[in-house]
Amino acid sequence: MSGDYPQGKLIPAERELKKKYGVSHITVRNALSMLVRENFIRREPGIGTVVTWSGSGAPHKVKPLESISIIVEKGDNSLSELLNLIEIDCMRNNLFLKIFCHRRDYSVLKSQYERAAEDKNTLIVLFPPGPQCSWLNFHEALSRTIIIDELIPGLAAPQIISQDEVGFYELVKYLLTLGHRHIAYIGAASRTSGYLRHQGYLKALKEAGIPARAEYIGNGSYDAGISCSVFKQIIEKCPELTACCCANDYSAFGVFKHLDSMGIVPGKGFALTGYGNYEISDYLGLTSVSQRSDLIVKHLFSLLEEYEQSGSLNAGIWPVPTELKIRSSVSAAR
Repeated sequence: MSGDYPQGKLIPAERELKKKYGVSHITVRNALSMLVRENFIRREPGIGTVVTWSGSGAPHKVKPLESISIIVEKGDNSLSELLNLIEIDCMRNNLFLKIFCHRRDYSVLKSQYERAAEDKNTLIVLFPPGPQCSWLNFHEALSRTIIIDELIPGLAAPQIISQDEVGFYELVKYLLTLGHRHIAYIGAASRTSGYLRHQGYLKALKEAGIPARAEYIGNGSYDAGISCSVFKQIIEKCPELTACCCANDYSAFGVFKHLDSMGIVPGKGFALTGYGNYEISDYLGLTSVSQRSDLIVKHLFSLLEEYEQSGSLNAGIWPVPTELKIRSSVSAAR
């Protein structure tokens, strides 16, 4: 791949370069990533990729990163796709990948963040941050920190956030098209993602002229055991229910367990949906919403390139569209 691109000129889009040089999309992406790392070009949000090298002398370079430190709340199936994609891109970029897991112990999260921050050549990723992370605003490592999945309002850091309200709205709207009118919701009241998914649920019902009923709504805290108990209480009081939509797949697994104890098979007279599209959800036939791990990772490595070029990250929200995955756990209302 070669061409004459003077300083200030926009590099053509990746699809155009792929077609022009007859190479794969991965080859184009790797070549551009290398040029960004060497500070010959720069990615400008909303504009494109701009040539920064003047054509003479060596380009100014920020000391490159050596690793990505990602701090997760659970090391399980829910993160497998995302972590696999991050690992692949780390190998392409000669970066080490460090993984910390705090299992929702937020004092452990803070100590893990401190430990990760000791390495000045690592980019720190919180996926997701905890509900008690206000201390981040005052930490010196915030300038090399990226947030994924849970929004922290006012935080001076980039935050890659799924469009959860839209995703859940489309999910509930789909259930409504199948004739469901009595739809339970198992959410997560303490999470910003749970709040947004709840708003999507309410919006879809309101558009359909169906009043939201408090007795149909429960807090499962993204936990299978809690969600199982909460759903049991709801359906005992409201046997008219024909569907239940859950704010994540783990909550749906809990509901699945109680339905099984009742002799009810999701997709045969009762519709069950989750959110997150974990790998096991496909095996179980659970209708869910994908948060597009591929797009999350694309944003993450674009921000990594930005940091290596300038030594800092621009604060803001990077929205990620979702995708509805329809499987056998959903059928028309009877």
